[in-house]
Amino acid sequence: MTTEPLSRPAAERPWPATPTGVQAPVDQQAAAPPADATSPELVTLVRSLLQTCAELRQRVDDLELTERLRARRSPPHSLGIDY
Repeated sequence: MTTEPLSRPAAERPWPATPTGVQAPVDQQAAAPPADATSPELVTLVRSLLQTCAELRQRVDDLELTERLRARRSPPHSLGIDY
């Protein structure tokens, strides 16, 4: 296995140095620049995810309330024990 010399500027190296000094190839996808945090698509995605989280939280709350009400109306399960 051959590696390129480390004398190249870091920006030109096709891989970063690992903590041990061993060179490892970098996935091209991982080397892509980060998305613009203010892009309209990203804002829309985050808002959609927040809305979905709120809806799921509401469903969980509704289910918990339903279970509590059902437990109040139902007599204890008969296990042969007199209550």
